[in-house]
Amino acid sequence: MAAFPPAIQELIEQFRMLPGVGPKTAERYVFHLLRTPLARVQELTRAIVQLHQSIGRCAECGTFAESSPCRICGDPRRDRSVLCVVADPPDIVAIERTNAFRGIY
Repeated sequence: MAAFPPAIQELIEQFRMLPGVGPKTAERYVFHLLRTPLARVQELTRAIVQLHQSIGRCAECGTFAESSPCRICGDPRRDRSVLCVVADPPDIVAIERTNAFRGIY
């Protein structure tokens, strides 16, 4: 079996580090990117870099946010006597979409 060039193999290995991405999916991602116009790949790269430059952790609840405290912890209308414990930050988004919970996390 012929080995991929080092640049392709490196990106395959990087994609495999993502949850749920096995070797075949990683290969599909890499070959999709190779067929994608460079400008679009650069947009994706900028978005990934921007993610790490603009998002941090809320000092109060630990969720991912652009500021600390996050908009939920910084909202004086929230009921601080009610605490919801979540496993992962995306769980907060799901609960907030219901517009039913007014406590903190």
